[in-house]
Amino acid sequence: MATPWSAGAEKQIEAMRKARRAKEIASVEEAQAARDSLQSSPVKVAVTAGKNGRLFGAVTPADIADAIGERAKVDKRRVHIGQPIKALGEYAVQISLHDDISATVTVQVVAAK
Repeated sequence: MATPWSAGAEKQIEAMRKARRAKEIASVEEAQAARDSLQSSPVKVAVTAGKNGRLFGAVTPADIADAIGERAKVDKRRVHIGQPIKALGEYAVQISLHDDISATVTVQVVAAK
């Protein structure tokens, strides 16, 4: 849906663009460093699980982005999970860090204590 042009709408659009740029990794070198950091060790996600290892719900891309945390700036929309993660174990997850650079990250889903 389109909205009529106004000075307020233009400021709002510019604020959205600025927020997106702040979340993205700016350069190829930063993306390569983030890829190396993410692939060097697995990411652990602690979730509530039943006795047989089944999760109460599923691990979402937002959960993985939160678990990555300070290692790299990752937006949840750039985390690509092949199949829904609904059990404990290790999974390979693709993360798009830049237009040309992606990382395959090992995600360990463990039971929360």
